[in-house]
Amino acid sequence: MNCKPGDLAVIVKSMCGLEGKIIRVVEYVGALKTHLYTDLWRLESEIPAIHVISRKKTTSLYFSDSCLRPIRDQPGNESWFTAAPKSLPATTKGDTITERGELQS
Repeated sequence: MNCKPGDLAVIVKSMCGLEGKIIRVVEYVGALKTHLYTDLWRLESEIPAIHVISRKKTTSLYFSDSCLRPIRDQPGNESWFTAAPKSLPATTKGDTITERGELQS
């Protein structure tokens, strides 16, 4: 398994164009009748996506572990990613996020 609950992860493979989207891994659900994969995670996103079948906006997504790469601290790397934040900052055009994860307008 690549991910674990609470991880921030990036989608690296998507049939609906969500590559590069950063999401929070919520829980491992295994297999669902509606999916081909058997290693599914339920994910939460701050930015709604369009559900492929229902065409409705949703912030709850299901992806295979093989389609995700976790964003975590690595030994010896002084990254500010120690745990997934409770919410991700919303940015507007011209905003930047510092190395410490602070929003600058």
